[in-house]
Amino acid sequence: MIHLVGNSHISFFPKGGYEEWCVQTQERQVPYVGDYDPDFRTMHLGPILAHSFGSGRPEYEWVLDNLPQDAKVLFVLGEIDCRRHIRRQAVEQRLGIRQVCQNVVEGYLRSVNQFSGKNRKLGVMVPHMTLCDGAEQTREWLDRLEVVAQFEDALRIGADHHPNITTFSINRELVSHGHAYLQGCLWKDQCHLSPVLQADTVGSVQRWMER
Repeated sequence: MIHLVGNSHISFFPKGGYEEWCVQTQERQVPYVGDYDPDFRTMHLGPILAHSFGSGRPEYEWVLDNLPQDAKVLFVLGEIDCRRHIRRQAVEQRLGIRQVCQNVVEGYLRSVNQFSGKNRKLGVMVPHMTLCDGAEQTREWLDRLEVVAQFEDALRIGADHHPNITTFSINRELVSHGHAYLQGCLWKDQCHLSPVLQADTVGSVQRWMER
């Protein structure tokens, strides 16, 4: 079994994807554990950011208390940071996108690394691309593409300093096919992934966990 720790984007992995996850977990108070798929245990923390995931936060302490010592764990955070916060923080702090991503990722990976244990395996899912509605769609698409690319680079570079953490990404496939392809890979909210890419992605994560 793989433990999925994060916000609503953990819903991509269990059977039925986001739509089934919504049915199975409706009206539940976060944080909570979902066990409706025997291959995945979802540990939903609510709409939490990679930036704010760390020691002292109640969600963080809850995961520490509920994660088995021999758990195989995939952390799924960062999409909300990329979609809503990083560009704004870059403007407010007068920093480049790359630097803000590096700052966020450094703290995030440091927090993930605290879950290291002799028998634990730790993975981090790179945030995926999202879309938006309206006349500003093309500009917004390019903005988000830049932020996600910088965030992914920061994760991969950061993971080199944490050899016990493995990163996973499906952005190469999403981006290489362009805007229209991505639209077909997202659920109707244009934010959560649909099950279109589920089989290949879930398979690669499971094979890594089994090694």
